[in-house]
Amino acid sequence: MDLYQHDRLDLDRPAILLLRLAKGRHGTISCEIFQAYLDDRGRGVPYEALSSTWGSPELTKDILLNGKRLPVTDNLILWIDAVCIDQGNLRERGHQVQQMGDIYRKADQWLEEEATKHACSDWRPEDVRWANIWKDMEGQVALGFHSDLAFRQRQGLKTLLGHEWFTRVWILQEVASAHAARVCCGTKTVSTRYFGLLRGWLSVVPSPHCQAVVDMMPGISRQRSWRAGRRDLFTLLRRFGHSKATEPRDIIYALCGISTDASGPGVLTPDYAMPTHELMRKVTEFLFLCDMTEVPGSRLVGIRDLAMRVE
Repeated sequence: MDLYQHDRLDLDRPAILLLRLAKGRHGTISCEIFQAYLDDRGRGVPYEALSSTWGSPELTKDILLNGKRLPVTDNLILWIDAVCIDQGNLRERGHQVQQMGDIYRKADQWLEEEATKHACSDWRPEDVRWANIWKDMEGQVALGFHSDLAFRQRQGLKTLLGHEWFTRVWILQEVASAHAARVCCGTKTVSTRYFGLLRGWLSVVPSPHCQAVVDMMPGISRQRSWRAGRRDLFTLLRRFGHSKATEPRDIIYALCGISTDASGPGVLTPDYAMPTHELMRKVTEFLFLCDMTEVPGSRLVGIRDLAMRVE
């Protein structure tokens, strides 16, 4: 069977590729891929955005895309970013990264896929083991043994919050841009509006980085913490610069997309053909000049002013 090759994307407009999944429960996953535009006001195609971690980079599974074969990773058989962006086309990749915030912002819903395998991850809803667990819990609750149930709930939430997904840099932009979202684990889902409250209900203390991600999710905490804080590029780099990324330059490009001072067109435009050292020079220059202009009374009129400001 022929191998799927990406068609050229319209880089003159905010174009994206969308995936339509064909119905079916068994056999090879089959999809249709097509081009859509984010600026089609009133005529845009409703879509949902899916987020996950890459997992192993090995292409171990095949899906059918427009009738042709496409190898994908095993972590998420339907891995939308890897399918809908031609990773080998650096110009297209930069074009898509530049509008990543709009892609997630304009999605009807954003889905986070939790890929960690647990003992019950593969149980079907009708599996008798679910009934056995409930009978066990029901008996303990009736006898007043709430502590064991609460312990299991806390351990489950700790496991979920400890997943690698929370450490990835692109997740920050995806979470911050979405207007509605659900966290998915196997066949179970929960709205982020409730997911963000679980930590307080179960007295779980996640890492500061993980808590920041939860605070960005659509819900009550977003308005109270994320949007109320400083979001300039310098602050974001100090707070999230240690996030994980397969491509080191993504640390900059992802944070620029959610910053208040570097997200505009032409500021630090994503360019994967640019060497890392050149990007570092541009970022340093940008941060230095921003620091000069944002501090009251810091207008530079001579070399002495510059020297004093550096001190």
